Amino acid sequence: MDDSDSFEIQCQKCGTPERLTFSEMKTRESIQCTRCGAIRGMGKENLLETCREAAKTMRQRL
Repeated sequence: MDDSDSFEIQCQKCGTPERLTFSEMKTRESIQCTRCGAIRGMGKENLLETCREAAKTMRQRL
């Protein structure tokens, strides 16, 4: 997986990191945490928040 095509988000409940690709964002209806099982919807508002979180994480790493 090319890092330029992927990004990392964290579970809002337990903080476990999850790596997603932009193509997955287009096709998935929800994201389920592999650790605690919390489900995050991929509706418009949730998707915007997910993108904001990913951008924040990327900025922190730079």
